[in-house]
Amino acid sequence: LALGGNYDKVDFRLYLDVKGQSEKLSLRQGDDFYPSSRHTLYVTPVVNLRWNFVKGGDIRIRYEGYKSRPDLESLVPIADSKNEMNIRRNNPHLKDSWTNWINLQTSYFNRERGDSYGLYANFYHYSNAVYNTLTIDPITGARVSSQANTNGNYSGYMMLSTEQPLDTARHWTASIRLSGQARRERSYIGTTPCSVNNYGTSLYSSLRYRNGMWSVTLRAGYDGSYSRYSGIAGYDQNGHTYDINLAPQVELPFGMKVGTDFGLWGRRGYDDDLLNHDQWLWNLNISQTFLRSKALTVRFEWVDILRQRTSELNTNTPYERYFMRIENFLSYALLHVVYNFNIKGKGRS
Repeated sequence: LALGGNYDKVDFRLYLDVKGQSEKLSLRQGDDFYPSSRHTLYVTPVVNLRWNFVKGGDIRIRYEGYKSRPDLESLVPIADSKNEMNIRRNNPHLKDSWTNWINLQTSYFNRERGDSYGLYANFYHYSNAVYNTLTIDPITGARVSSQANTNGNYSGYMMLSTEQPLDTARHWTASIRLSGQARRERSYIGTTPCSVNNYGTSLYSSLRYRNGMWSVTLRAGYDGSYSRYSGIAGYDQNGHTYDINLAPQVELPFGMKVGTDFGLWGRRGYDDDLLNHDQWLWNLNISQTFLRSKALTVRFEWVDILRQRTSELNTNTPYERYFMRIENFLSYALLHVVYNFNIKGKGRS
């Protein structure tokens, strides 16, 4: 079901997706028989609103809400006890989950000056999220796992950005992007509810100079991540990531482009020393076009010439904080050959 309209500078759309589902389950465990059935009506609302509040600028808002249900088998009141040391017990009292998602975007571009501004925001809220629980017998060590609902889970993200020409000829251009995020996740350690709050902030800026066939860009960035645990001493962590990079490029008259970038990337503040290090990164790329139509392009790139790049991941959840290093081809050379053609004939696209 859809309802919408365009009113001068405002465009509004409402969608309702309605779905009915009928499920039946016949489950036998030993000599016991468990017939089960349920009927579900899913109603998913979607709202879109766009407002062109000024020439060159608009605001867009989108909302979605959707329901998810535990699978029917997990609601049957039985337990899988074939392994006495590792028992899985269903929870017939699990509730349906609901997710709210809101997205906000706004942008403005001044055609005369060439400056632009943007705002982007996302927000998720989860009701009755399903998480695993675990009980361990202190004498036998037998483990009993099940599931339960929790509330209080959310995540939010916001970014502000702007790009500014610094002279009338627009040789110099500066851009800044500032963002922040917050996420709260609740779960269980054993059967005890626990939660972790993760916060992050980022600042990225660049200064570019372009004149004719030459251009050079200086970039700098910072990321901060902060985790706070409820009721678990010693798990809190503050991490900082920074980088600075210089990238010159030249576009020669005969169709060749040569570009390189060189910079420092590093991390500090993490409890795991494998995350705290500096890396000097250097990349190179050369491309050349051929044929009168420039349809053929040959491009060579060499990534991480100094062979210093590594890939680590640090993740914080309510029940653990873990570190992972990914070993793959992080330093490599690659040759691209690209040919563009039009199967519809000359003069068509």
